[in-house]
Amino acid sequence: MGIRLIYINDLNGPIVFEDELGYWTHAANMNGLNWSNTLNMWYSFGYSFVLAPIFKITHDMAAMYKIGVVINAILAVFGFWLGIRLVEQLDENIPDIAKILIAFAPPIYAGYLLQTNICWSETF
Repeated sequence: MGIRLIYINDLNGPIVFEDELGYWTHAANMNGLNWSNTLNMWYSFGYSFVLAPIFKITHDMAAMYKIGVVINAILAVFGFWLGIRLVEQLDENIPDIAKILIAFAPPIYAGYLLQTNICWSETF
C-alpha cells in the first residue's frame, strides 16, 4: 500500500469502471448531483457514504479519486490497529508479536494488496 501511495500521482480516475463508478454515482447523488445516466447497475450505498464527503472538497475527479485511495489507506491502518485491539480482547496474555501477526493476516491477503489503488468497497 505504501508503494501505491508513493505513485498516487499516476492515478487519475476509475480503473474498474462499472464497479468504481457505481459507488461514485451514489456518492454524487448524495451530494445532489445527477449521475443517474452514468450507471445502469445497482450498487450498495455503504462505501458511497465514505466517498460522499470528498465532493465537498473538490469536483476534480482525478483529485477525488486520489483522496479516495488515501482514505482506503487510512482505513487499512485503522483496520490493522483494530485487529490488534480485538486480539487483545480475546486473550490478554498473547505476546505482542502474535497480536501483530494475527492482525496483519487480513491486509496481507493478495486480493487486498492488488486492489489498494482502486476505489471500491473490497478494500474498504
